[in-house]
Amino acid sequence: MIRGDAESTAIVNVTGEQLKLGNFQMFLNGGIKKENILFNFVEAKNIESSGMSWQGSVLATSAHYKFSNGHINGQMIAGSIEGGGEYHDYSFAGKIPDLFAAQSSIKAVPEPSMLLGSLALLGLVTYRRRQGQALPMQA
Repeated sequence: MIRGDAESTAIVNVTGEQLKLGNFQMFLNGGIKKENILFNFVEAKNIESSGMSWQGSVLATSAHYKFSNGHINGQMIAGSIEGGGEYHDYSFAGKIPDLFAAQSSIKAVPEPSMLLGSLALLGLVTYRRRQGQALPMQA
């Protein structure tokens, strides 16, 4: 069961390279729309399903999908598809978070110039001592 209100977006990340799915029906609760659900198969190379009832879009761009005896109420986007079932085109309309906007608010902190100046002075003192030279002192 997937639960959410009518404005919710559900992104379900599924891991694994070799997947066999079967005889499964999904139910939606709370008003969430199938147009706002995305099943993202992030690692899949091969997916095989039989008797599946998908409520939402399936994204498996690197996978070969063997589909039989089922239906998808959404979109199917795969590397390749074999077999057949029912497709009911409900275009994905959910909101995907803008991860780049969150990262752009992170700012680099510059090195304090005082620390760099101190390190340079320490390096000069060490160099002169190794060379056997005293630092000139003013009285």
